Amino acid sequence: MDHQPTSKSAGISTAPGGSTQSLARNLMRGTAIGLSALMLSGCVTFFGPSTKDFSDHATAWPTTAANQQSTAEARLLESKTKFEDWQEEYIRVNRSGAGLLSILGLAGAVAAGFDASKDVLKGIGFGAGGVVTFEEFLQTENGATILKNGLNALSCAEKLKDGKIGADSNKLAGARQSILSLQAGLAQSRMILTQQKSRQFASISRADLESQVRFEVLAGLADERLKGTATALKDAKDAVDTVAANAWRELWDDVTGIRNEVVQQLKVDAVDLKKVYDQVKGSVDKVKDTIAKLEEVEKKVAQQGEDLVAQSLLPLNMLENAGTFDMTQTKATINSLASPGIRGASLTTQLADVSKQAADSSSDANQAATEEKDKLKAFIKQCET
Repeated sequence: MDHQPTSKSAGISTAPGGSTQSLARNLMRGTAIGLSALMLSGCVTFFGPSTKDFSDHATAWPTTAANQQSTAEARLLESKTKFEDWQEEYIRVNRSGAGLLSILGLAGAVAAGFDASKDVLKGIGFGAGGVVTFEEFLQTENGATILKNGLNALSCAEKLKDGKIGADSNKLAGARQSILSLQAGLAQSRMILTQQKSRQFASISRADLESQVRFEVLAGLADERLKGTATALKDAKDAVDTVAANAWRELWDDVTGIRNEVVQQLKVDAVDLKKVYDQVKGSVDKVKDTIAKLEEVEKKVAQQGEDLVAQSLLPLNMLENAGTFDMTQTKATINSLASPGIRGASLTTQLADVSKQAADSSSDANQAATEEKDKLKAFIKQCET
């Protein structure tokens, strides 16, 4: 039996009597496989994307504080680099893929070569453990946008970290200490004069009693508001300190969430900017909580009023001039609150200085809270969509 000559080249098989349609189909298949192999084994390669492409994907957060900053920085850098590399691959594959598609069309390319040639694809490394197969990748329309959103979200996480690290509670602590001193001084004076009133109530004139009651009422109101401001300052200081202390861990978590979401969106070729930025939402919300505590300081300072402490101290002058109360201990208390240059001066002068300090401490508390609030607001604004 005679054997007819057979020709095989790039998956093309022809024999006498073969149809033109069969020849064309084999030619298309050979062309598709050849072009795909050339594209993927030459200057165009794309393996993934997958979270396994990140060398640190299984890295745990270090318990040693000395390693935490470097670990977070490394995760951010690798994620940025990988996203940028993927962006370049998308551009290159799409450009080369455009030539194949112009010859066969997407359906033709898949039918002629890829669908029937999984082994060829695996042989050149594509789809072997990756997330997106080459057929799927050729249909990707949103890869570049997804990666751009991912890079923008990483930038947001980095800037948010910068804002947290730059948070400073020193001014808040200083303002709180001033207010606590004023509060302690008022409380001491109230206690001293109340004890005297109890011992000699029957012999106190009506005018002196009215001055004493007026002092007690105003000093009590001032004490309550000072206490509220001091508490608000402590809460704000603690929140600012916590924000700064957790900055690197939260950056690590934010970056991990962003890159996992980006990989997921690449798998389904769906752009969802909100989901990408939701990966930093928890971190942003913590900063918002801190901002709320700083705003509470501003609110308390406004309620406190700069002149409330001054008003509460005015009756002490009347009590000193009346001679009914022994003002020696009260003078010593007020003297300890007055600035060094004022101590030892008359009670009237010392009271004026303490009143000024009350106004200054309120102003300092408000300024410290406003500065931190505005600074943090500027950083989270970059992360809101």
